[in-house]
Amino acid sequence: AKSIYRLYKEDRKRLEDARSYAIKTFSDPHIESYTKIKASFTLALIYCLLHKLTSDIDEKIVFELRAIEHAYLALISGKNMLIFIKNDRVDSAFSLLFEICDSFISRPEKAKEYHPTFQKALDIIKFLNELRRTFSRYL
Repeated sequence: AKSIYRLYKEDRKRLEDARSYAIKTFSDPHIESYTKIKASFTLALIYCLLHKLTSDIDEKIVFELRAIEHAYLALISGKNMLIFIKNDRVDSAFSLLFEICDSFISRPEKAKEYHPTFQKALDIIKFLNELRRTFSRYL
């Protein structure tokens, strides 16, 4: 999944395939937790890319919600800064996650409807900013 989304960032069909592979890994009950966290991080980035490729507002919101949920699981709930730092395309991942959270937060009409996700988006932005300050030489 990771190779596909890195090579075909603007190919929706291939991104959908990558999403399917990552979902299978994430959903497999026999996979260890660290691998699930990595799959969740990959899914977050795939949803960010799919979000960029669609103009349908309802679909954008679905991609935002899923990206935020998976990013939160991988970065905040998993308390895993290393997954982010070890990513060899840190700038790109940082930008994608920041943009998706900012996009979601910028629609205040959705804040009430999706309050837990709204708070998660704020937490991710806070985490990314802290990460930027702490590991500025990597970002």
